[in-house]
Amino acid sequence: MNSPSRRKLLLNLYRMGILAFTAYKSRLFNDVKADNFIDQSTNKVDYLHLTKNGSNRGTGYLQSNKVLSLPDGGYLITYLETDEKNVYLILEEIDQKFKSIERMVVGTAADNHGGAAIAIDSNNILHIVYGPHNGPMQYRRSKKAFAWFNLETEKIFGNNLTYPSLAIDSNNRLWVAARNTKGTFNKGTLEVWSTKNSNGIFYLTAIPMVNRQLGYSAFNPSLHIDTLGRLHLLSTVHEGTDENLYGRYQAISYLFSDDEGKNWKNSHQKILKLPTTIQHTKAIYEGGMKVNKIVSGGLCATEENGQVYSHFHIEYINHKKKKSSLILAKLLENGSWQLYDLRKLCKMPTNYEFCDPGVMCISKKNIRFASVLQKITNRDRSSFSGVAWGHESNRVAIGQFNLNTLSGYFTLLPKINNLQGPYWLPNMQRPTKQGDILSPPNVVIYTRGNPNGGYKVGENDIYIHRFN
Repeated sequence: MNSPSRRKLLLNLYRMGILAFTAYKSRLFNDVKADNFIDQSTNKVDYLHLTKNGSNRGTGYLQSNKVLSLPDGGYLITYLETDEKNVYLILEEIDQKFKSIERMVVGTAADNHGGAAIAIDSNNILHIVYGPHNGPMQYRRSKKAFAWFNLETEKIFGNNLTYPSLAIDSNNRLWVAARNTKGTFNKGTLEVWSTKNSNGIFYLTAIPMVNRQLGYSAFNPSLHIDTLGRLHLLSTVHEGTDENLYGRYQAISYLFSDDEGKNWKNSHQKILKLPTTIQHTKAIYEGGMKVNKIVSGGLCATEENGQVYSHFHIEYINHKKKKSSLILAKLLENGSWQLYDLRKLCKMPTNYEFCDPGVMCISKKNIRFASVLQKITNRDRSSFSGVAWGHESNRVAIGQFNLNTLSGYFTLLPKINNLQGPYWLPNMQRPTKQGDILSPPNVVIYTRGNPNGGYKVGENDIYIHRFN
């Protein structure tokens, strides 16, 4: 008999079944509710609104370190502001209570591509490279130890440079990797500059790579110096870009030097004739518009024992089912790379996927990530334009991955006052000196606001956020 009590019992059993299946599905597919993965520390601390006049690339680009921890528990940070006529490089000190202590305009940048890379040497001198978009690199340093805002006058080096990555060796020599490109109809190159001592005068040390074809080049190099003093260089190769198609061929490239930049080798220990090409460096991973995969390089990093890792992002286009992936690559003794798909190995907020490689920092056997997750529709996915680059659903996420268990998770940082996105371009401290062994970073800076409108558009929010 179908009595009210029987119907109520059946309804409750049905609901319990749905809940059980949902819980099983979450474990099976490694998904969790997004709200469960929002960092709750924001209710106690812990963000600071730095400016409402940020550039639309205010905290880009990821290969340039923009956050430094200070001995007193505070932080030095750098970002871009604009009044839509000029773009200004800002240096700011934040104390351990998350209050702004001092800020200054270091100089002007060519446009939203002119963000800085900063590092502090063993004598506690601050070094800043910044400014260009296909122009001379600008450089300033502090006049004495701990005098972060007492800077020497600006110097310049190189021509047609963009995207600086800065590292300092045990002798306080400065090393900068950057892209050199003279325009659309030239072959771009990847250059490495260095100083002979700590005097701040840069010399062109090597041109490790050149594109094989005319057209746009990216490279976006990540330069890292390990505890042994070896130089590691990760870059993104774009070839075959013209008015009809963006990057027919794309690849992630790796080189290293164990003799202070005199010679460069691929992962198989082969010394290469410079400038070399992706054909000889041997790609860690290949993609491109021809195969509907956009690949973007992240950082190169090492453990204390010299074990090399890199990471990169794969965005699948014209594909309704494949989700974008964040890949961690481990260099093996035979010169090949072991690839780990973090989307499959880590717990992820439901319906989110990776938007970019973000940044990473290795601390013993754990890697901390600051990346961007997004929700995109099948309609979005069928078109390249705007999917990964500034999508409204973009959210900054903090990740943790254990190299022993090969497992981890990514958590979304909360929206600020329920403001809409995108929240993106996260930057987090990573080792910038030879021998640096950092504790897991616990602050990230990022940009919120409209990514479109041109190279000098402002009115974007810049935040610094501290998390557990």
